[in-house]
Amino acid sequence: MAEIFDSVGLSVQDLQQSQMSESFRSSPEVMQSVNEVFANLSKHENYSNCEAVSQRWSDTFPEHRTARSRLAGYVRLQNGPKFDKDVPSEQRQSLFLEFTARQIAQLVAVSDVSVGVLFRTNADVGRMIGLLRELEVSASQDGGNPLSDSVAVELILSLLHLADHPGDGLCGFHVATSPLAKWLPHSATRQPDRLAHWFRTLVVRSGLGQAIAQVADQLADRLSWWDQHRLEQLIRAAHEYQPSYRGRLRDFEDAILRGRVALPTESQVKVMTVHKSKGLEFDAVFLPDLDIDLSSANRLFVLRGSDPCQAPDGVLRYMNAQLQAVLPDDWQTAFTLDKERGVNESLCLLYVAMTR
Repeated sequence: MAEIFDSVGLSVQDLQQSQMSESFRSSPEVMQSVNEVFANLSKHENYSNCEAVSQRWSDTFPEHRTARSRLAGYVRLQNGPKFDKDVPSEQRQSLFLEFTARQIAQLVAVSDVSVGVLFRTNADVGRMIGLLRELEVSASQDGGNPLSDSVAVELILSLLHLADHPGDGLCGFHVATSPLAKWLPHSATRQPDRLAHWFRTLVVRSGLGQAIAQVADQLADRLSWWDQHRLEQLIRAAHEYQPSYRGRLRDFEDAILRGRVALPTESQVKVMTVHKSKGLEFDAVFLPDLDIDLSSANRLFVLRGSDPCQAPDGVLRYMNAQLQAVLPDDWQTAFTLDKERGVNESLCLLYVAMTR
């Protein structure tokens, strides 16, 4: 957290501070773009009433230079495709990812440069890899995600969960309205307890890995490359888990949800979060999700406290702006600081991403 570093100078006497404004990896063109962006942050309006944070960044941001003055470079800031107002936001995101994937495919078709595609969160990492693979671009994921980033795996997990918990209506509906419904025993799709008994019997007779493989085979013709690959990894994980299986499918489900699995191959294009890219460098970097609310931190709770190095003196569930307005002043201040902290962290991530 940036606040912790800022507080060190106040708590440690005679501390000497120095700025690290010289790059040893980036070209002059990249440094020029970084300087232009961070010197003009206050000209943008996407700060959710936290403009003071952006102004502070611009006022204190030192001009950056590079030790690699002869390194050739190129920077392009490009708007994505325009959409009609009635296009749903989720569809817009999908179309924009497809647009970005085509841009990457055009680059790697004429060059063997290493490419990093950086996102703020893991949400779109799997989708981007799938799109690139469909364009026959060698792409892989760094660090890994839970296998549940695939809709096909989520369906199998619903079946596993239902087999242990026949009363789970959500999982029952998920399975009964899926492409699996045409293959499953007819009565089982209408009666969750019979479906649970059928699948548990299949596991006992065939083993966990083989049982999941038989179910996955019924989906194979309907899946994208990404979903097919994730199902293969799920089946492999089930075979590896078999020796420790003790009859509770929920235990295997929990192991899948907790684990992180990456693609096993090295590829020309690496897709990852900005956090995972720290310390790495690429010949070319794509930043597809810059059109976002910089204050969005997706926190469930807000902390109240005067010193970031000490434990908070209060914790409160996150509330919308209307409810915040009726809170005591100290809690309204805590919510404001939380929003400013989100903007500050977003700008830190932007700096890391632009200098990879």
